[in-house]
Amino acid sequence: MLRQIAFLFLLLVSITSLRAASPQVFPDDYKPTTCVVNDVCASFQRSEIAGAGARMQSYTMLRQKWITEHWDQLTTDIKPYCAKLATCYATAGNTSMFCNDVVLTMMMSVCDQYPAKSDDRDQCFMLMRTYATGVDLKAWKTWEEAQACAKANAPASSAPRTLEISMKPATMPPDFDGKITIYALDKETRVPIKASITVADETIYTKETPDGQPTTSYPFPWKASFRRVVNADGHHDLVPPMLTIKKDGYETITLRIPVETRKMVVSMSPSVEQLKRGKNMVTITAHDPVTQQPVDGRVMIGQLDAAEANQPFELELKRGEKRPEIWVRSSFERYSDIVVAPAER
Repeated sequence: MLRQIAFLFLLLVSITSLRAASPQVFPDDYKPTTCVVNDVCASFQRSEIAGAGARMQSYTMLRQKWITEHWDQLTTDIKPYCAKLATCYATAGNTSMFCNDVVLTMMMSVCDQYPAKSDDRDQCFMLMRTYATGVDLKAWKTWEEAQACAKANAPASSAPRTLEISMKPATMPPDFDGKITIYALDKETRVPIKASITVADETIYTKETPDGQPTTSYPFPWKASFRRVVNADGHHDLVPPMLTIKKDGYETITLRIPVETRKMVVSMSPSVEQLKRGKNMVTITAHDPVTQQPVDGRVMIGQLDAAEANQPFELELKRGEKRPEIWVRSSFERYSDIVVAPAER
């Protein structure tokens, strides 16, 4: 009964899982597994594909004649992907769903041999998508045996292994509000690794994974945010948060999210050299170095919040007193603090 429930669950998940996975990174120079992984690409039979596509994917236009004519060629074309799938299954800690999403998404590229928007391309896509669903449904026992082999042949050394990390996009603008995908490869075998992702103190939910947890190889939503850190001058720099990638048996990786940080361009009129004792009408302008747009900021005189940037204000310098430091703080934590004039000594 439990197996029947599990089968129905996998059926529902498999219809959407391949759509969830993003373009993958699984290099051809990976180290193949030494485990014997049987039936790794077992799926529906040739005569079953059209019916399976209609039932599970609503592919009523998938033709048996086309399947018969192209079956041998396409099942030959997917063999390199089946080899990758076997190695992924036999990598300790990788789940069958993770491996299927990684490799079967890549396998769809065999349809690129047909012209875009052609009937052949459409038929190939429907065939391979249905075939991949069949692999997903039949993977459990194969994956279990592969994991058992991986465990039995695990190296005796307890030293943590190393991950090779890449990220898409590689850089992000300060107003980034989109999806990030992080890829993790075992540095020695260059096989994709399923690892968990956390971003500083943020709670992130993604629809792309079954448990909602950000995971390598799956995109997750993130809106750019910054943290204030004290610099050598005692002011605050704004920096992106730290991202952590964890996987049992591997070194934990912590890196800063590559969001572009910009420094305000500030100027003061009159200049600090032109200030006189008594009352001065001063304007401190602040703008973005890329967009040239004014920046919302506060003019600080020492620790006193004196005025709004880009607006004239009265600055009184009393006789016998040294002028405090003049600096600008971003109102919405988008820019680091900028010192306009150091304190008079």
